[in-house]
Amino acid sequence: MLLAMIVLKLLVQSLGLLEYGYFRDELYYLACARHPAWGYPDQPPFSIAVLALVRALFGESLPVVRAVPMLL
Repeated sequence: MLLAMIVLKLLVQSLGLLEYGYFRDELYYLACARHPAWGYPDQPPFSIAVLALVRALFGESLPVVRAVPMLL
Protein backbone atom coordinates (compact mmCIF):
# COMPACT_ATOMS: atom_id res chain seq x y z
CA MET A 1 0.00 0.00 0.00
CA LEU A 2 2.80 2.40 0.91
CA LEU A 3 4.64 1.68 -2.34
CA ALA A 4 1.47 2.39 -4.32
CA MET A 5 1.06 5.74 -2.57
CA ILE A 6 4.67 6.65 -3.32
CA VAL A 7 4.27 5.75 -6.98
CA LEU A 8 1.04 7.74 -7.18
CA LYS A 9 2.73 10.77 -5.59
CA LEU A 10 5.62 10.61 -8.07
CA LEU A 11 3.21 10.23 -10.97
CA VAL A 12 1.14 13.25 -9.93
CA GLN A 13 4.25 15.36 -9.43
CA SER A 14 5.76 14.29 -12.74
CA LEU A 15 2.64 15.45 -14.60
CA GLY A 16 3.48 19.07 -13.77
CA LEU A 17 7.25 18.69 -14.03
CA LEU A 18 7.67 20.65 -17.25
CA GLU A 19 4.50 22.75 -17.29
CA TYR A 20 6.21 25.87 -15.99
CA GLY A 21 9.66 27.35 -16.41
CA TYR A 22 12.17 27.90 -13.65
CA PHE A 23 10.84 29.48 -10.49
CA ARG A 24 12.76 32.34 -8.92
CA ASP A 25 13.89 30.16 -5.99
CA GLU A 26 15.19 27.46 -8.33
CA LEU A 27 17.34 30.01 -10.14
CA TYR A 28 18.62 31.32 -6.82
CA TYR A 29 19.53 27.82 -5.62
CA LEU A 30 21.33 27.12 -8.89
CA ALA A 31 23.30 30.34 -8.48
CA CYS A 32 24.20 29.32 -4.92
CA ALA A 33 25.25 25.86 -6.15
CA ARG A 34 27.65 27.51 -8.60
CA HIS A 35 29.34 29.26 -5.65
CA PRO A 36 28.96 26.96 -2.61
CA ALA A 37 29.57 28.59 0.76
CA TRP A 38 28.86 27.83 4.41
CA GLY A 39 27.32 31.20 5.13
CA TYR A 40 24.03 31.34 3.23
CA PRO A 41 21.49 32.62 5.79
CA ASP A 42 18.38 31.22 4.12
CA GLN A 43 19.28 27.57 3.45
CA PRO A 44 21.54 24.96 5.01
CA PRO A 45 24.87 24.25 3.29
CA PHE A 46 24.07 20.54 2.81
CA SER A 47 21.17 21.24 0.45
CA ILE A 48 23.37 23.47 -1.70
CA ALA A 49 26.11 20.83 -1.66
CA VAL A 50 23.63 18.19 -2.86
CA LEU A 51 22.43 20.49 -5.63
CA ALA A 52 26.03 21.27 -6.63
CA LEU A 53 26.75 17.53 -6.88
CA VAL A 54 23.61 16.84 -8.90
CA ARG A 55 24.38 19.82 -11.14
CA ALA A 56 27.92 18.55 -11.74
CA LEU A 57 26.70 15.04 -12.57
CA PHE A 58 23.52 15.71 -14.56
CA GLY A 59 23.49 19.39 -15.52
CA GLU A 60 21.00 22.17 -14.84
CA SER A 61 18.01 21.07 -16.88
CA LEU A 62 14.60 21.69 -15.42
CA PRO A 63 13.67 18.00 -14.96
CA VAL A 64 16.93 17.33 -13.12
CA VAL A 65 16.54 20.31 -10.81
CA ARG A 66 12.97 19.31 -9.93
CA ALA A 67 13.60 15.57 -9.76
CA VAL A 68 15.89 15.83 -6.73
CA PRO A 69 13.33 17.25 -4.29
CA MET A 70 10.62 15.13 -5.86
CA LEU A 71 12.57 11.93 -5.12
CA LEU A 72 13.72 13.02 -1.69
